Amino acid sequence: MADDLAMIGRVDEARKLFEKLLSLRNDLGLLAEEWDPHLQRQVGNFPQAFSHVP
Repeated sequence: MADDLAMIGRVDEARKLFEKLLSLRNDLGLLAEEWDPHLQRQVGNFPQAFSHVP
């Protein structure tokens, strides 16, 4: 979504969204498959590549 926002010229929103995503990483810098908005925590498995490929 951050990429899409940046591509349509909404760069400030894209940067804010991406920085929020970075703040959700665990202590190893990884992101789980899902985010539970009610419990404010990561849930599910840790993917092998999709969210960790530069």
